[in-house]
Amino acid sequence: MVLTIETATAANDVQPAWPKIITLPDGAAVLLRPVTLDDSERLRRMFYRLSPQTIQRWFFVAAPSLPHWAERVAALAAVDEKKFFALVALVEDEIIGITRYDLETSGKEDKAENGKADKTAEVSMLIEDAWQSRRLGSALAQHLLVVARERGVTTCMARVLGENRRAAKLAARALHGAETSWGGGEIQLRAKLTADPIENRRE
Repeated sequence: MVLTIETATAANDVQPAWPKIITLPDGAAVLLRPVTLDDSERLRRMFYRLSPQTIQRWFFVAAPSLPHWAERVAALAAVDEKKFFALVALVEDEIIGITRYDLETSGKEDKAENGKADKTAEVSMLIEDAWQSRRLGSALAQHLLVVARERGVTTCMARVLGENRRAAKLAARALHGAETSWGGGEIQLRAKLTADPIENRRE
């Protein structure tokens, strides 16, 4: 799943306290925290636990389990909060999921309704197969969108493969009231980011 976020520069850049431990509906405890450079090997190991279908839905093309593709996932451990921000989910010190946004630079700045400069960020989410359909995606999306909102996010856009019904449903709930369109085998959603991103919603 890929999301695009338009943000307005905010004076208050306060972040929630990390790490956080959440409990999924099935009772599993999961630790959430920002990614660190030390996570590259954990992400590489997670890649090799992914099914071909999950890899395809992440890269939007069929990708074999080869070192080249594993390195692209491991590279998500890079840290530069002025350009991107990522949260990882861990169980027993192994990463089982990651969500991240990357700010885009287009050379022009539009204005949000409050008159502040808009920015755009692309957000992606990758969850290990064994942890899919357990509402971990909802938890990751909620926490990332809270961070994004605190950084001045105004509008979110989501892009998922049409066949990826689970991600499409998650995106629709995360972006409540989104306008939806189809194109090139992808579902695209666009909605204003609410004051309380996807609170009390479920995957």
